[in-house]
Amino acid sequence: MLIDRNDELCILYEKANIQEEVLKSGDLELRHKDDEIRILRLEALLEARRESEALSLALENPSNQARWRLLEGKIPDKEELSAKLQQLEERLNDRKEALLEKELILEEVTQLSDKLREQASEGRADTLELAQKVNEYQGRLRAVTRRIMATVSELSMYQATSLKLGAEKEGLEGAGTEVDSAAEPRPNAYIPEDLGIPKPYAL
Repeated sequence: MLIDRNDELCILYEKANIQEEVLKSGDLELRHKDDEIRILRLEALLEARRESEALSLALENPSNQARWRLLEGKIPDKEELSAKLQQLEERLNDRKEALLEKELILEEVTQLSDKLREQASEGRADTLELAQKVNEYQGRLRAVTRRIMATVSELSMYQATSLKLGAEKEGLEGAGTEVDSAAEPRPNAYIPEDLGIPKPYAL
């Protein structure tokens, strides 16, 4: 009987050690994810700043030929550009709200993980159940991290597009008069309306 008790005790000690290792591994993984998220945020911020500075320098340089380009087809007017810019800003705000929501979820998951680690250290919960919960929260944390990375990337894309549209709008407002007065007539640059143009299939 005593040997059986000792065997059971050894098994319990072994399980406790295993669960302790699982908790340590989970804690280390959470710290790594926190570091990765912090690095991603810094990289996104630095990239946005670099793009903003590059656009500012390009717009301030009057000799930069990349500021203008020949547009084919209909040139959008200021109202159309304003509508597109407003649409992009609305989508950008929606993405920012989604990012804030994901950050709140991440904060909640982190708090729950901290609470579980506290309970484990005070011996108020079963180690196996704790390990399962830690694994569950780690999975949620990884999913939230992936969504945050995708949202940060999409935010950078929307910000760059918004800045580009804003620059085109300002260029149209500032260069409209100059184009009207300095451009030479180009009757051969346009296609007559009565000329038959093949259309794509199913249009």
